[in-house]
Amino acid sequence: MTAPDARAGAAAPRVLLVDDTEDLRVLLARVLQRLGARTETAVHGQDALDRVAEAEAAGRPFDAMLLDMQMPVLDGYDAARALRARGSTLLVVAMTAHSSAEEIALCRAAGCDRHLAKPFNPELLRLLVEELRARMPTP
Repeated sequence: MTAPDARAGAAAPRVLLVDDTEDLRVLLARVLQRLGARTETAVHGQDALDRVAEAEAAGRPFDAMLLDMQMPVLDGYDAARALRARGSTLLVVAMTAHSSAEEIALCRAAGCDRHLAKPFNPELLRLLVEELRARMPTP
């Protein structure tokens, strides 16, 4: 599912949301779209890997991926490892219900760059979109 940029004319970072819970994907997509991001969704890690490869092949790579770590088919840990094994430098933000130092270390060891605890702090999502927008090349 793809959604247009909520801020016409603004640089709109492309974010892939990966979670097996549909309600969470819909909620996160709406929040990120209101903040000016374009979003696509995936339902598990293999779906995410496929979407990342398709986007790169089409010349429209994602700027970031928000990746749930506990999912069926292929979990976030294995998806992050596979992404890094491919040489990807995509910004990967782990999403977990746990925010212990041990959990954060596990996410980083798997290849995630950041950690975002559920439930989400909307301010952190705003800062992420602003950071992604600042990284985008100017036209």
